[in-house]
Amino acid sequence: MQTQPDSSLYQNSPWWWWLFVIVGLGTTGFLAFSDTLGSSTFHEVVKVVFYLALLAHLGEAIYIYRLASRNGLSSVAWKWFFHCLVCGFWAIMLLQKIIAKRKAAVNS
Repeated sequence: MQTQPDSSLYQNSPWWWWLFVIVGLGTTGFLAFSDTLGSSTFHEVVKVVFYLALLAHLGEAIYIYRLASRNGLSSVAWKWFFHCLVCGFWAIMLLQKIIAKRKAAVNS
């Protein structure tokens, strides 16, 4: 039985997406937990946005781990999990493309 190379099972997001998300989430986290904004309503909104973003990324990461595992990609499911934990929905789109290509190859 021939095993597929890792590159056909996992694809990284573009560098600029990693930068965009890390800077955005990092800035939001900084503003949420620093006194830069003072104790205003806006500061509380930023905290809520930060927590919601963290929850969204965690939920997406759990979803992508299960999606990868259910589609025969168990060997790289944790890579997809951590990728999605940082990059969010972009990783889901990439995984869905890989799954579609694998299904098309099997059906042809």
